[in-house]
Amino acid sequence: MPRDAEGHEPSMRLAVVDVGSKTVRLVVADCGGDIPLPVHTAKRRLRLAEYVEPDGRLGERAVDAVVAAVAEVREESARWGWSGSLLPLPPRSSGTRPTVTRCWRPFTAGPGCPCTSCRA
Repeated sequence: MPRDAEGHEPSMRLAVVDVGSKTVRLVVADCGGDIPLPVHTAKRRLRLAEYVEPDGRLGERAVDAVVAAVAEVREESARWGWSGSLLPLPPRSSGTRPTVTRCWRPFTAGPGCPCTSCRA
């Protein structure tokens, strides 16, 4: 990899968004050396268990909560120099796939998005 005048490898800024049942976490990091170096982290409280409906599914309120939290951390990541697209990594549990797809749809490229969860 080419180095700058001071001998450092050029850095690439990345953002990772982790949507869990309790929180949405953001890590913005510079990646250019041996290990990623975090430059910013943030958490948003989610508490999806509070949105479980009587049939055990997550309803529209849960989807709205996830969409709002991800939108917040996406805006925050842009303030820290990251402006890429979000690509969802759906959980292994196929029972949650419909909810994940509805949550990520506002942030993905739409029907042409290459990720499998957008086509679900």
